[in-house]
Amino acid sequence: MTYKSREEGINLPSDIEAEEFVLSACICSIDALNLSSDLLSADDFFVGWHRLLFGACLSRYRKGQAVETYQIISDLGDKIDNSNISAILEYRNRHMPSVDLTEYVERVATASSLRKLYFSCESMSSEAISAKSKPSDIAEKYNVLNSSIVERSARETSKIKDIFKDFDKGSSFEEYIREKLERVKNGESPYHGIKSYYQRLDETIGSFQNGCLHYIGARTSMGKTTFMMNLIQNIMANEPDTLIAFMSLEMRKETIAAKLLCMKACVEFSVYSNLQFNEESAMRLFEAQNHLSENLVIDDSSVDIGILSSRLRRLVRVDKAKIIFIDYLTCIKATDKLNTNHERVNQVSKALLSLAKELNVPIVCLAQLNRSVTSRTDKRPTLADFRESGSIEEDADVCMLIHRPKYYDKESTDPFTHLIIAKNRLLGDLRELKYSWDTQRPGCYSENKDIKEVMAADIAEHKEERSYRNGRNDF
Repeated sequence: MTYKSREEGINLPSDIEAEEFVLSACICSIDALNLSSDLLSADDFFVGWHRLLFGACLSRYRKGQAVETYQIISDLGDKIDNSNISAILEYRNRHMPSVDLTEYVERVATASSLRKLYFSCESMSSEAISAKSKPSDIAEKYNVLNSSIVERSARETSKIKDIFKDFDKGSSFEEYIREKLERVKNGESPYHGIKSYYQRLDETIGSFQNGCLHYIGARTSMGKTTFMMNLIQNIMANEPDTLIAFMSLEMRKETIAAKLLCMKACVEFSVYSNLQFNEESAMRLFEAQNHLSENLVIDDSSVDIGILSSRLRRLVRVDKAKIIFIDYLTCIKATDKLNTNHERVNQVSKALLSLAKELNVPIVCLAQLNRSVTSRTDKRPTLADFRESGSIEEDADVCMLIHRPKYYDKESTDPFTHLIIAKNRLLGDLRELKYSWDTQRPGCYSENKDIKEVMAADIAEHKEERSYRNGRNDF
């Protein structure tokens, strides 16, 4: 590793030898660009005109144009001088195709990461001295930035035989299947994840599976937050040792805690909030505090997706959270200043999908449906009704939609809340589950035993889309 002095006297990490070697390979070999384009960007080069040269090579490569020395020089024009042109010609003659390029690419990437870490720490120090933000906010912000610096890696490709040899965390395909069968034999779920403890829902989606992103969509007042709290309550009751993370960007943590307490104590939340309960109800509330699982972490901060990701990484890796609930998608801010809500939702949704896979835990996120549902004759929601639709249903492994016919039609004879499984990437079943209010437990849903397939008309509506996406395994 060599170092280059700057005018201010600070020696920044750089590796000029490696930069020259990578550039000499890139202007002579398409194979070199195949590797370098995956691991490096122009900003990773320390020398200014090296950044210009790599950027020009990368631009032609991505457009499918020939990467030839004199074309590159022509593209750069007056951005470089005669000494730079002489150096480019020298790099071309210096190329050694027999030498492994990977080491040199990694050296350039390492030096770049060290520089970025230095500037990140420098900026963090300035913010800390200015004392304009909370210490926790500053730490979270640079946690995200620094983690993105060190998490750079190439795309991994494998032959299918090798995939079966290492099919699941070091286990072969045969070992993976035998472990699943053993779990079933012992009366356990074959899936690794967290149960909802609604029997029909677990049968349909195979529990909230690790590494998967689940969306629950509904219009306002359909009861989606209450349903999510029911799921949390079920897990707390059946798995008291399982740590649950609940990120609420809409409701205060005190309100969430009070609602969960009322569910546990079988006290109407409206009775609690209006202070209309009697001594017996008060005693049930006091007693319920002693029986609530302590393994629920609630965060009601208003944050962007970068800070949210950092907090969830800490909750999973340090505190060992096993499932994440988020209320709700469009309340999460994007890290970049984007022009439209569609772009913002797209960034956030893809970040959540990436996070679920990285942390290997289930993420269950609420999402709003758009107003077009209310203007239709048939108020039953579909995948296309997700607000800022597009990325949400594409990224999700499971999409569930909540519908209450009685809300739209007071004369309806259907008293149930319907949970429509509109997308089920892993198991495939598209079903509709019915829930009713539990008269013995205020604020809680009971799962109706009747389960039916989604209406044929709805399946037909998405048939063409599923066919188009079949190759991408979106359904």
